Amino acid sequence: MKRTTTLVFLIILSLSLTAQTVVLEAAPADSGQVKNFGPNRKHYIHSNLALGMPIGRSAEGVKVLPRVFDSQYGVRYKLKLSEGLATGLDFGYQSHSFTIKQEPGKMLFDTILYDRERITFGYLFLGTYLRIQPGKRGDVIGRFIDIGAKGGYRIHSSHITRSNLEDGSTTKIIRSRLTDTEPLYWGAFARIGFNAIAFYLEYMGSTHFTSGPDFPAFTFGLQLKLN
Repeated sequence: MKRTTTLVFLIILSLSLTAQTVVLEAAPADSGQVKNFGPNRKHYIHSNLALGMPIGRSAEGVKVLPRVFDSQYGVRYKLKLSEGLATGLDFGYQSHSFTIKQEPGKMLFDTILYDRERITFGYLFLGTYLRIQPGKRGDVIGRFIDIGAKGGYRIHSSHITRSNLEDGSTTKIIRSRLTDTEPLYWGAFARIGFNAIAFYLEYMGSTHFTSGPDFPAFTFGLQLKLN
């Protein structure tokens, strides 16, 4: 619930940022800025933060609760090719955190029903994209559509369970460095945005586990430009 509330808050915040972006970024061309660096110039670098939720059906035995599970922090480089076309690179850290639905038929790791069960993966990723930017604009990012691909290397994984005991105490068990997970991942993504905000759809072409059922492959979320 807290993560869902966070996503809603970011959407509201992003609308406020959008209303201010043109005023803050539409600097005159002769304001002393480096001519080759800027939101609508040849080179541009900025950081970003993203939160997303899984979409699509879960496989039998590994059903997940509909909560925010994808978080990303990264740095993006953009190279302007022409007035309406650009390309670039994304680099950063991405976390997938799945809250497993506790119901009969659960098969992931074991069949025990806990009070709470979560599996988390952390990746370093590198991506590339092609950006289409329709219309004319000043030195601002403006409207854009990105299509790209990315790959990542898993740097950590954990399986966390919590059980409430009859005496009122709680047992929490953490397993880390899971051995039956894939060390690498690859996927594709699309983004559509305006200045500081973008909505993204990401497809994970690889699997989280070396065998057996897996989690939903699609993620939908919101991304914010931080600087």
